[in-house]
Amino acid sequence: MRLHKLLYLEKKHIQVSILIIFFTLQLVKSGTVPEESRYEDCKPRNCGSGPDISYPFYVQGAGGDFCGEPAFEIVCMDNKPMHWTLSGPYIIKNISYENQSILLVAPELVNATCFAPHQRFTFAPNSPFKFTSKHANLLFSYGCNKSFAVFGFETSLVSCDSNSSYKSFVALLPKTVKVNDGCISNVFVPVDLEGDRSNQTIKNVDYVQLLKNGFTLEWHGRGCGNFCTESGGRCRQENGVAVCYCPDGTTHPTKCKQGKFGSSTILTVRIGNTSEIYFPHWIYKRIELDEDVLGLKKAMDDEEDKVKVKKMIIVSLWCIQTDPLNRPAMSDVIDMLEGSLDSLQLPPEPVLSSPARSPADTTTLVT
Repeated sequence: MRLHKLLYLEKKHIQVSILIIFFTLQLVKSGTVPEESRYEDCKPRNCGSGPDISYPFYVQGAGGDFCGEPAFEIVCMDNKPMHWTLSGPYIIKNISYENQSILLVAPELVNATCFAPHQRFTFAPNSPFKFTSKHANLLFSYGCNKSFAVFGFETSLVSCDSNSSYKSFVALLPKTVKVNDGCISNVFVPVDLEGDRSNQTIKNVDYVQLLKNGFTLEWHGRGCGNFCTESGGRCRQENGVAVCYCPDGTTHPTKCKQGKFGSSTILTVRIGNTSEIYFPHWIYKRIELDEDVLGLKKAMDDEEDKVKVKKMIIVSLWCIQTDPLNRPAMSDVIDMLEGSLDSLQLPPEPVLSSPARSPADTTTLVT
């Protein structure tokens, strides 16, 4: 049991080490595309009507696909922003970046005279969106016999889609339920239901207005975002990571700022057979031998920036020490970062390493 716990802690330590070094302490400049151009590429866009579109969303074909995340693509159709699902497109009526939510309505309902929708809403695989706490369903049942009923729920006749031999009904449901046979087809249509839903039925709500209002989806946990935009920056993807591009051409992980340590961006590192290398150890050896760390000599021209990066890497190696007694307090970290490079001592060498693996071994670190 003790050995199992130690192995688990070792794996978690390796993950934390890599995250600290990659997402907090790297300040290597890319130099492939001007930073000012990247900032301009990710300006908010609009389809001609509807909300402004910015990270994590992006407009398909507008030349800024890197300004959003893959699952947040928006297609402009007839000057309207459309969110695509497995069941087809939905018009985006509003985007709340503060609440991380979008308000959708089916196109077939915009100019409808008979509100009897046939479009079934279906989430795409691995969709980052989900329904909110206001979510309810309108069940439309088409081609039903006279004895049709939804157990436990009241129904109303959809008169514009019914005649003497063909009946259509609608019911208000708090969730998706199993429907008895007796109809040709059943369609669950999501809506937002405000207030106390315990006494709301299809008899005392305006279901047409609910359809016109649309329904809300929310997303969670996307990188960058409000901190970046509130500081005057614009988010975009860089090597698969969300970063903040600023008006002055600098790049930061979360927001635009001015400070002693200048700009930052995310670096992608490839080091041969990485499954056999403990990453902090690899960096430590290059610092110890005064070798080019992470390609700094090629990627950076300014000597002062190189010194700043080297200082932060050394401090990061202190912060991820296996022995907690060797880790510096935050006040010491600040002193180390503000002090000179010559005054910094290398910490004890990282001793944890990944065990050697055979080619057939496909085991990966804990995720």
